[in-house]
Amino acid sequence: MAVMNRYLFSTKTTNSRFETVRMAKPPVQPDDKYIISREGDRFDLLAQEFYEDVALWWLIAIANDIRVASLIVPPGIQIRIPGNLDYLGRQLEAAELDK
Repeated sequence: MAVMNRYLFSTKTTNSRFETVRMAKPPVQPDDKYIISREGDRFDLLAQEFYEDVALWWLIAIANDIRVASLIVPPGIQIRIPGNLDYLGRQLEAAELDK
């Protein structure tokens, strides 16, 4: 599994602000997993369960077009867990090279 850190590719501008790296929604892959969310599910807990890394919560949120300021996942919805982390790592690297 690829090691990814969304802050690795962030750079500071001269006024000490971080630039935002926008990630596109990852394409559906054959190795993606699907679950139905339950009461109490959170993106960070799902990332720990499926990736063994709570810091990758944002991958699940982006893949499901859920861009709210909360880690809580609404219960009863289908959630896609992206399986191909190598693709997402390459996308982050490409964003860094475009700067």
